Amino acid sequence: MPRVAIVIDDLGNDRAAVARIAGWPFPVAGAVLPALSGSAPAARDLESAGKQVLLHLPMEPRRYPEMRPGPGVVLLSQSEEEIARTVEADLESVPGAVGVSNHMGSAATADPRVMRAVARVLARRGLFFVDSRTTGASVAREAALQERVRAVSRRVFLDDVATEAAVTTQIAELVANARQEGFAVAIGHPYPATLAVLERDLPRLGDRGVKLVAVGELVR
Repeated sequence: MPRVAIVIDDLGNDRAAVARIAGWPFPVAGAVLPALSGSAPAARDLESAGKQVLLHLPMEPRRYPEMRPGPGVVLLSQSEEEIARTVEADLESVPGAVGVSNHMGSAATADPRVMRAVARVLARRGLFFVDSRTTGASVAREAALQERVRAVSRRVFLDDVATEAAVTTQIAELVANARQEGFAVAIGHPYPATLAVLERDLPRLGDRGVKLVAVGELVR
């Protein structure tokens, strides 16, 4: 049966959203931003509920510094040693993380040097990488594979338009992609519309011919 995985990004200080997702009986992963007052509690709550936890690693976007990813950001100006220290510190603030995904990062994920420096930290720790694909020029998956890090790329964004109708359409797109390609990863955010649609639609995915799995099952 084709498989789908869903990652909810940008978790951290919204305790209500974390509690809601932690209470779901579905293997949805939570990507937690680092270096926030709520980062560690969010990660612990998700992990204790049996959810896979990812570090949602802030990375330099093309429009930096006009667009700022937040604390703990990996920048193109950093040396490989500085990148490694940044990633290690971010991981310490998100306990229990089994993988890493990029937050923003349209510039950083297109840079092979930066991505290999990130991937070397993941390789040492046995973590996987989920490429959010914030740019079509991303080399993140290739860099990860060069460093023997398991990786997978996002196929569908659920809520670029955060209405229930739009999210419902994107779930259908996720199902169609999985049927065509064998698997597909979707990324969403803790918006009210996204969470409401997921609560309604996730129990019905099996009826649509796909199986919801933890994102770690789709990395390769």
